[in-house]
Amino acid sequence: MGVLTLPNYRGKGHARNLVHTICKYTLQQGYEPQYRCQIDNHASVALAAASGLTLYGKWDLIASDSII
Repeated sequence: MGVLTLPNYRGKGHARNLVHTICKYTLQQGYEPQYRCQIDNHASVALAAASGLTLYGKWDLIASDSII
């Protein structure tokens, strides 16, 4: 999932409520929600934490131009 919030609406809990609602619905459907973001995207990391989510893991990717 991803959440984009217009500047005038930031800091009012809208994104946190949306993430919470999406996660709740996803769990009710029998699925496991995943929230992914770049670890240097501090706003998104903060949103995940405010939504009660914790870091599960980090991925290392191999750039396609480095493959021989």
